[in-house]
Amino acid sequence: MKKFKKSFILVLVLVMLSALIAGCTQDNKPNEEPSEGTKPLEGKHLRYAINATFPPFESVEIVNGKSNFIGMDLELVDYLAEKLGFTYEITDMAFAGLVGAIQSDRADFVCSGISPTEERLKNVDFSVSYYYPGIAVVSKKDEPLTNLEELTGKKIVVGFGTTYEMWAKEYIKDADVLAIDGTPAVIQELKNSRGDAAILDANQAAEFVKQNPDLQFDVLEYDKSRENSFAIAFPKDSELTEIFNVELNKMLENGEMDKLIVKWCGEEFAK
Repeated sequence: MKKFKKSFILVLVLVMLSALIAGCTQDNKPNEEPSEGTKPLEGKHLRYAINATFPPFESVEIVNGKSNFIGMDLELVDYLAEKLGFTYEITDMAFAGLVGAIQSDRADFVCSGISPTEERLKNVDFSVSYYYPGIAVVSKKDEPLTNLEELTGKKIVVGFGTTYEMWAKEYIKDADVLAIDGTPAVIQELKNSRGDAAILDANQAAEFVKQNPDLQFDVLEYDKSRENSFAIAFPKDSELTEIFNVELNKMLENGEMDKLIVKWCGEEFAK
C-alpha cells in the first residue's frame, strides 16, 4: 500500500511539473514581439480623388497611347501606401468637386494641391500641412504685370474653386476675376488675350512658363499661413487623418518630404 502511495505521489509530481513547464512555455508567447510586417492600413483599398490639371503636383502623361497620372502628390501617395499598407484607385474630377466627393462618400481622401481653408474645414478634415506653395502672377512678356499695384483693375484669370480665386478677389483692388476650370484652360485664356494676367501657385507658374516662352511669372508676397498650404483632405472624424499624420510627420522630420519637393519643384522650394 505504501509502495502504491509513493508511486501515485511520484506520478502526481511529474504531472504537475509537466503542467508547470507547459504553462511557462505558453506564458512566454504573448510577450513575443509582433510581426515586423504589420502596417496600420494593411489590406485596405482606398478611393483617391484628384484634379489632374495641376503640374507638377498632378497631371496626365501619355506614353505609348496610355494615360498615366504623374506628379509630386501621386508620388507622395505611393510612398504613404507603401508605408501604411493600403492600395488605392484614382478618380480624376473637376477641382471644385473634390470636397463634395468626400462628403458624398465617393472618395476616402483627396491629395491634390488642396488647402485647408476655413470654409473647407467646415465640411472635411485635413492632415498636417506638407507643402507651402508660393503665389505667382503669370503675364505676357510683351505686357508684363509683376506686382499687386500693377494688377489693380485688371482682368485676372484663376482656377475655379481654388484658393487663388478667393485670394485674387480679396487682395487685388478692383480686379475683374474670371474663374474657369483647370489651370491649362486658365493659361489658354491668358494666351488668347481674354485676361490680363493669371494667378496660380509658383510651381505651376514655372511649369507653364517653360511650355510657353511668350509668358513670364513673378512670385508675389503672401501670408504663409495654414490656409495657404497644401494638405490631405479626409471625411469628418475619419480614422485615416491621424494614421496619415503619423507618417507625414515622419516624412517632414526625416527629409523624405524635402526629397519629393526637390525632385518635382526644385531646390529653391524646399525648406
